[in-house]
Amino acid sequence: MSSQLRARMASWRLWLRAHNKSPETIRTYLAAVRHFVNFLESPPDTLDADVAALLKEHPATDAQDIHPVHVQAFIAWVLENNKDATANNRYRGLQQWFRWMTSERDIGMTISPMVNMTPPTIPDQPINVVPIDDIKKLLKTCNPRNNGKSQEFIARRDEAIIRLFCDTGMRRSEMAGLLLPPSIDDEPVPHIDMEDQEAWILRKGRKMRAVPFGPRTAVALDRYLRLRDGDMRNRDLPHLWLQEKGKGNLTHWGIGQMINRRCDAAEIPHVHPHQLRHTWAHQFRLRGGSEGDLKRLGGWKSRQMLDRYGESAADERAKKAHRRYAMGDLL
Repeated sequence: MSSQLRARMASWRLWLRAHNKSPETIRTYLAAVRHFVNFLESPPDTLDADVAALLKEHPATDAQDIHPVHVQAFIAWVLENNKDATANNRYRGLQQWFRWMTSERDIGMTISPMVNMTPPTIPDQPINVVPIDDIKKLLKTCNPRNNGKSQEFIARRDEAIIRLFCDTGMRRSEMAGLLLPPSIDDEPVPHIDMEDQEAWILRKGRKMRAVPFGPRTAVALDRYLRLRDGDMRNRDLPHLWLQEKGKGNLTHWGIGQMINRRCDAAEIPHVHPHQLRHTWAHQFRLRGGSEGDLKRLGGWKSRQMLDRYGESAADERAKKAHRRYAMGDLL
């Protein structure tokens, strides 16, 4: 990787942190830039010969060298070799990176090479929600009777996490970011309020929001917290979710791996944690929850995201309405 472009990326990382961008946003943005710079320095063997020759003729080692052709070649290659959503993420990340570089006068990029570009078109894809029966099977694998006494801590923890996902619709990064104390140095932090049965989470934009959870989730959390309090090696860690045997806190990636293991044990297809967020939104609308309430609880700013999450529920509601009001029954 070019040392100059690496330096630009490192400076941007500092800027993102200073402007309270979420860890997930930073990770996504930097992944896009890293992918792009690697592409510039080592064009893939699968790249079209004419495009490869063009990149060789116009190398880009610093910001001033980057032109629209570099970005267009990269996005086209990503579209050919990855999912459409990946290409869109890469496009958005680069767009923000160039916007930042044009604002830093000493870098020397006066105009973004993407100024006249449009993002790749992503065809609408049906949102995969998880069947309720599959979620019940997941929870069944968390029954201590099916895990043994030595695995009770892990079983209780996993059940609490799965139930909290399904009851609040929080993102995986939000789940991993939950802490035990409600505040640190007098500053509020993401945590669980057992008395009011609410999860206080840090949403996009670094703002706190509270999402309620139900009695069964509260019971699962209480059982886990009692066992956590007995973990003498880790009990003083601020993180809510702990690994077993004194290994520290459960990370963003660890939560995904945990759910995959539970899916294997339940003999169901692998479930991505974000599918549980889709499923929560789907069930909320299907059971009569309003769009306004869903938007506030889910922490969405745009109506576009609300429509995307509620689309599958809208189809089912329309079918049920047809069965109630079908004109054919009047004839």
